[in-house]
Amino acid sequence: MKNYSNWDMLIRMTMSLVVGLCSSLSLAQDEMPQQPDPYSQIEFMTLENGLEIILAPGSAARTVKIYYEVDVGYGVESKRNLGVAHLLEHSLFRHPDLSENMSFLEVIQERGGEGNGVTSKRKTYYFATVPQAEGPWLVETFAKMMLNRSLRPEDLEKSRQEVQLEIGEPHPLHAFLGFDVSYYLTLSYLKSKDFYEYNFGLDLNSNPFSEEEVRLANQELNLRSVQKFYDNYYYPRNARLILSGAFDPTLVKESLLEGWKKEKDREGIMPPRPGVPHPRGRPHLIHSLASGSTPNIQMGSLLYDTTYVEEIAVNVFIKYIGNELMKEIRNRKGQTYTVLPNYFTEWGVGYASVELEAPREGYKEIRNTVRQAFRRVRNEGLSDEEFRKAKDLTMRQLGLVESDSESLHYLAASWREYKKRYGEDIASPYRVLTEMTRETMNQALVKHFAKERRLEYLDVPNVLFRYDEWVFGFALLLISLWICRWVLLKPFDHAGVRWIRKVRYPGLKVIEICALGTALFVFGHLRHVILTYLPELVEWRHNVIFNGYLLPWAEVLIGVGLFVGTLSFFPRKLMVEGDNLVVKSLTYYSFLIPFDKIQAVKAVPYWLVLMSPGLLWKLGWRHFVFHPFIWQKSLWVETEKHAYVFSIKNGNLASQELQSLIDKKAGHSGHDGQGEEEGRGGGEESQKSFPLQSHVM
Repeated sequence: MKNYSNWDMLIRMTMSLVVGLCSSLSLAQDEMPQQPDPYSQIEFMTLENGLEIILAPGSAARTVKIYYEVDVGYGVESKRNLGVAHLLEHSLFRHPDLSENMSFLEVIQERGGEGNGVTSKRKTYYFATVPQAEGPWLVETFAKMMLNRSLRPEDLEKSRQEVQLEIGEPHPLHAFLGFDVSYYLTLSYLKSKDFYEYNFGLDLNSNPFSEEEVRLANQELNLRSVQKFYDNYYYPRNARLILSGAFDPTLVKESLLEGWKKEKDREGIMPPRPGVPHPRGRPHLIHSLASGSTPNIQMGSLLYDTTYVEEIAVNVFIKYIGNELMKEIRNRKGQTYTVLPNYFTEWGVGYASVELEAPREGYKEIRNTVRQAFRRVRNEGLSDEEFRKAKDLTMRQLGLVESDSESLHYLAASWREYKKRYGEDIASPYRVLTEMTRETMNQALVKHFAKERRLEYLDVPNVLFRYDEWVFGFALLLISLWICRWVLLKPFDHAGVRWIRKVRYPGLKVIEICALGTALFVFGHLRHVILTYLPELVEWRHNVIFNGYLLPWAEVLIGVGLFVGTLSFFPRKLMVEGDNLVVKSLTYYSFLIPFDKIQAVKAVPYWLVLMSPGLLWKLGWRHFVFHPFIWQKSLWVETEKHAYVFSIKNGNLASQELQSLIDKKAGHSGHDGQGEEEGRGGGEESQKSFPLQSHVM
């Protein structure tokens, strides 16, 4: 079983692609003979319990397809029952009437058919296809499978294992902690708007939970929560049954639906709708570099504020233009593999486009050819000849549907969607198409392929050479590091060093790792803001120089600035050079405190500083104590306006040595600056006597 967040999109797009591929066949140029309406046999009915039934018989079909759709998916799940929709989907394929080694999937296979189930955000689907002779059995079997179910613990546990194998085991660390650490470490909670949210303000596909959280939750779901989910959402008025293919509709209505009528009408929870679309009213143009992949072109239009007739007109046109571009670009020039017409709408919004791959050498020519095709339609519409060919193409394709239960299902499902949006009394799409005039189609095309509705996803070849953005980015990284060194590095007289001490840090580079982690955290959020909102604000998503080069370079500069700047905040060494106390950071940065500005040097326990509001006010943010032993004495350096506290090994000795050097500069008497090796363990930076003659850093 599969679990796709946009499986309904995949089903419809797959059908659109199959139909579009058929258009590559050569077509006769004379008019199509009159043919029966393929929608005329489709019946819509509602049982007394509220279950919606759609029958789509086909006399030429050799198979029967059943399709049961429930208006609920993982979109209604919370933290407490995460993964319950998918687990229920698996559980319903088991039944007490079946032996332990069987499920309905195997039973269907042994009858010569195949079936599956799919859980998406707002819907859960159960479907199967069998030979014509097994059609009555399939209808009765699905009723037993879907209705009046009381789940058994043993079935739930077996289904849980199936789901766990399908979605994967959770990471041992996450299983031990009980939550998904990587969700926060990788900043996965930073969500960007998808196509529907960005263009129409509709959240159709997003999921607030990570896949790892679902893996963890699957192990905790119990029978009560799964049964409750079934009782709340699997009620007849929240579902529909579509039967298509080789069957007798009279027999189905008189006897085969008896099992579906037995479940009583009952109350349940109505899942929330996604809301009302609010189109941006601007083109959706995204151009990016195809550095490591084949250049790709997808062009078309955003669909919103459509009428029933306009939807059909646009659908017919996009198949036709795909066919024409296929003949021009592939067959005549050999510059692409195929041209795919895409048409998809959901909740009244969507897109219509053609998509194709293009060679790097002829990319601009192909792009301009596709653009010109849409531009001409936008400005001039279709000619009489083009209009006739577009209608004939769709008519011929519709003439093949009766031989295929899958195509019949597609017709029934699409007409049901039209009825839901435009009313129950609308004519069939076939009738609308036969009565459509060229003027009606051109009005729809001019409206829906206007400039403000343009859709473009372009993967563009590199400007100079393949992977040039990586080469330039690496060069920029080196240059930015050199600039940081040039800006931050202060002039320093190594021969004038008279005293040096290291600031104490915990082992294993804990502070450094935490500092870089913080910088990475901030960088991730800044990067998200830049990539999500900056192109939208400046409307440069269609500029490949901006998207492919300038934005990544900005990421490099911001990243280097953050990492170097964060590490510059942490002092690594205290040195006396000339008559200045030099505070050297973990990076190039250092700052000077002149001796004549220092008013006091002391050794104080850090806990005492934390307990004194006056000392804390004096310090401000200048706390440089990184070891956990706050009872040990640290070095306190105070100027007229500020104070600094540093974690230094043997704070008493360090304060005496530093004070001695300050006193000497001031002309006071004091000891000669004799000291001992820092930590008495030595080190390349420790010295045994003062003043130092020289010190090489």
